[in-house]
Formats: sequence, structure tokens, C-alpha cells
Amino acid sequence: MFKKMLALVLVSMVIMGLFVNTAQAVDAPSQWAQEAVDRAIEAELVPEALKADYTKPTTRAEFCALATLLYENIVGEITERKSFTDTDDIDVEKMASLDVVNGVGDDKFDPDAALNREQAATILARLAKAMGMSRAMGKASFSDIDNISQWALDAVGQMQSTGLMEGVGDNTFSPKGAYTREQSIVVMTRLYDAMQLGSVTIIYNVNEGEDAPSDHEIKIAPCSDELNATPFPWQQISFTISETEPTRSGYTFWGWTSDFYPGFDIRAAGDVYYATGSFVADGLIITLSAQWVEEGTPVGKVTVVYDADGGDEAPPSLSVDKTLKGEAEIEITKVIPTKSGFNFLGWVLVYKSYIYEPGEFMTYTSELADLYEDDSITFTAVWEEDPV
Repeated sequence: MFKKMLALVLVSMVIMGLFVNTAQAVDAPSQWAQEAVDRAIEAELVPEALKADYTKPTTRAEFCALATLLYENIVGEITERKSFTDTDDIDVEKMASLDVVNGVGDDKFDPDAALNREQAATILARLAKAMGMSRAMGKASFSDIDNISQWALDAVGQMQSTGLMEGVGDNTFSPKGAYTREQSIVVMTRLYDAMQLGSVTIIYNVNEGEDAPSDHEIKIAPCSDELNATPFPWQQISFTISETEPTRSGYTFWGWTSDFYPGFDIRAAGDVYYATGSFVADGLIITLSAQWVEEGTPVGKVTVVYDADGGDEAPPSLSVDKTLKGEAEIEITKVIPTKSGFNFLGWVLVYKSYIYEPGEFMTYTSELADLYEDDSITFTAVWEEDPV
């Protein structure tokens, strides 16, 4: 009896082991795709729902999920949306907003339809363009080129010339063949590798101050095809300047200046910094230096003049302090002038048609400073003839 029970236990263990191994095999990518899939997962380019059944055909919506993760990892968040009547999948809506994917007609997308290889090539070509990758021109040379749809020929040629997509053997492309999850992940990994242009280091120099923001690295992104039609490829970075403001005893922090654009305007904490050009390259270091104003140092004033335009009781002129950014908050006088036979409507500035009411606030900006000499502005009374 004991021997029979032991035999049953051993048989059960073997069966369970076979079951576990079979399950593991189903959930593991093919050997040729394993390394690329592992790297994609590590780089957070694969949605949880696609981390299994790797040989299963990819649906149109699943391919959009992979494309969205890749785009937002390289370029940034997609805020626009384009909707369809048969799906509310956010990744589909994001890709459609970039014209990376289109519908199938009648405002439908058919999200659960299996994706074929020529469709995948077309979407990938559009995705690469949306991310700023220079378009590689090339003609498809597969032996089954006659089976490729006319609308997909350019994209298939581009994918072949860049090496992003390959054939299926015997120099064939199999354009109508299903595109599997592991194939989709591998090709996204290849595009991810092609977009790795390096990084730029941002350093904050507080100039004798304290509480310097932490240095950080920014990924480089490619520019558009138009800018890349030059002898030197143009690349770009953009980032938000640290919200942390340094401190310095006896001084007020004014903002940051950059050694990348010497003499450029002063940037405030939280401003978006953007740089582009052929010199934006891997290993570049951009230093932002703190600018200080000694406490008690006058920054400047704006002179406000009121012209009653023939009326009486014109308000007196006054001076308003400017902020460190060169701005001034001006409260329009509440004194109302008079003019026989006319009704007072408000105050107007030269170059502006807006009529300010008494007590209203307006901001004197650097743009206005370019229009008015010596930081002096004049408000002129606006009158309407009294019909009575």
C-alpha cells in the first residue's frame, strides 16, 4: 500500500512539473527575442498586459500601448487626444492625436484586430517621424514585394533600410502575416536604441550662495527633419529649472543665467529651459549660474503720468517700484477727471486699445518697456461727448 501511494505521489510530482514547465514556456519569449524583451521590460517599455503569451499576435490597441510607452519615454507626455466610437483606449487616442495611427473608417479603430507586418511597418515609420528621427529613404527589396500594399511600400522600405524590421527568411517580408507580441517588443527596443542620443548634464552654480539645487541629466532628443537637412544634425533638450531657490546672506536671488547662451535673459525657478543646435551633444555640460542683487539696491522705477486730454483735475504723476524681473504692478488712479460736455470712460495707453477703469490693476512688463522710453508711461483720458 505504501509503495502504491509513493508511486502516485511521484507521478503527481512529474505531472505538476511538466505543467509548471509548460506554463513557464508559454510565458517566456522565444530564445531569439529573450535579450531584447528583458531590456525592454527593464526600461519600462512593456505594459503589464503584454508580459506574457509572447508568441500571440499583437492587436492594434496593444501596439499603440507599446508605441505610447516608447514615445513618452523618449519625448515626453502626450497631452492631445483623438477619439473613436469603438474604443476609449487612451493609448489609441494618444497615438491617433500624433497621426501615428488612423481609423478603419466611420470613426472606428477596430482595436482588437490583429496587426499584420505591413501595418506594423507603417505605424513604426510614423512613430519614428513623430519622435523626430530623420527619415531614411530606401526601397524595399524583398522577393515578395508584389504582395506589399502600395500604401505600405515606403514604410517597409524605410524599416528595411534602417534595420528596424527584417524579413522572415528567404528574403521574404510576409506583409500580411501576423505580428507577434515579442516581435512588436523587439522592434520597439530597436527603435528605442536608435533614439538614444546621449544626455546633457545640468549644473547649478550658486555663486557664493547656499542650498544649490541638485545637478541632473537630461536626455537629448532629435530635431525635426527640416532642421536636420543641414551638414550637422541638430538635437535638442528641454527641462524645467529647479523650483529650489538658493540663498545668500545680504542678497536677494534674481534668477539663473546660462553659459550655453551667454547674455541671454535671466530665467526664474520653474521656467522651462530649451536649447537646440548642432552643439547639443552627448556629454555637454550646461551651467546655470545664480544672479544676486544686494539687499537695498534699487532695481528701478516706472513713472506713471496721467493726461486728462483737455479735462480738469488730472491725477498727479507717481513712481512705482519695479520687481527683480523688471515688472511693476500699477493700480490705475481712482481720481476721475472732469470735462465740460463729456463723460469720462477711462484711461488708455498708447499702443494699446484697452480702456482701464479707475482702480483696475495692470502689469508693466518687459515687453511694454521696449515700447516706452525711460520707463515712463502715460495714461490718457478717454472721453465721450455728452448727448444731453
